[in-house]
Amino acid sequence: MIGSRNPNIFCIDSSGLFWILHFLQKIHVFLLTLKNSVRPKCKFSLALLPSILLRSNLAILNPKFVTDMKAVILLSGGLDSATILYKAKADGYECHAISFDYQQRHRRELQSALTVAQKAGIVKHQVVNFDLRQWGGSALTDDAIDLPQERSLDEMSQNIPVTYVPARNTIFLSFALGYAEAIAAERVYIGVNALDYSGYPDCRPDYIQAMQEVFRLGTKQGREGQPINIVVPLINLKKTEIIQLGNQLGVPWELTWSCYVGGDVACGVCDSCRLRLAAFAELGLVDPLAYAS
Repeated sequence: MIGSRNPNIFCIDSSGLFWILHFLQKIHVFLLTLKNSVRPKCKFSLALLPSILLRSNLAILNPKFVTDMKAVILLSGGLDSATILYKAKADGYECHAISFDYQQRHRRELQSALTVAQKAGIVKHQVVNFDLRQWGGSALTDDAIDLPQERSLDEMSQNIPVTYVPARNTIFLSFALGYAEAIAAERVYIGVNALDYSGYPDCRPDYIQAMQEVFRLGTKQGREGQPINIVVPLINLKKTEIIQLGNQLGVPWELTWSCYVGGDVACGVCDSCRLRLAAFAELGLVDPLAYAS
C-alpha cells in the first residue's frame, strides 16, 4: 500500500490515501469529543479515555480482523481443504466456502464439507452443481473405470492415476474466481499439494502460477491493479506436515472425508485413504475417522 523504489520518495496508492483520510477524520472527531468531555478548569484524566473513545468511534484496528477482508475457500470436505479453511480463518479472513457436486463417485464428501463449514462458523457456504459424468475420463466420474485399491506409496507415485479428473481444478478455480470478484474478495484458498503421491498436473506450482496470471488478466479487479490472489498454503507440505498444521489450527479431523469410494464408511484401501492413514501413523496418531478395513 505504501512505498517507493526511490528511498527519497514517499508514495501511497488510492487505497492508502483513503485509509489515511479516514484516520484523520477519526482523529478530528476524537479531538472534538475530547474538547466537549473535559470541563473547563478540570484536569484531564486517563479514566475518561474509554468513554471518549467509544463516543468518538475511534479505534486502532488490526488489519487481520477487518471484516471486509474476504476470501473464497474451495472446500471439498477432505483433510486438505478443511485445513485451508481453518488457515484462512486464522489469517483473519471472512470466509466464503464453495463446494462442488459434480456427480463424483464420492459425493459423501459434500456431507463433510457441510459439517466442517458449520463447525468453523463461516459466513457462507455454497454448493455448485454440475455433471462431469457427461464426459467421464476419471475413476471418480465413470463407474466403468476401476478405482485403484491397496496400492503402495511407490505404486501411487509412478504415473498420474485414473482418479485424476480432467481439468477439475481449472473448473473449480474458474467458479471461485467469479464468486470472489462478485463479492470483492482478496483471496482464493485452494488445498493443492505438489508433494502428494497422486502427482495431479493441476496441483503443481507451475499450474498455480499460470492460473494466477489468468486471475490477473481475466478480471476487472486484476486489470485495475488489484488481482485476486490464489493462496496455496499446503503446496509444499508433506501430508504429515498438513496434519500437524491442522492440529495447530484445531481442524476437526473426525468430520472430514478423504475416501474415494462412495460408501458411508471410509474404505481404508483406496489411494486417498491409504495416504491419509499412513500420515497419521507416521506421526504416531490415530485417525479419528472410522474405516471399513
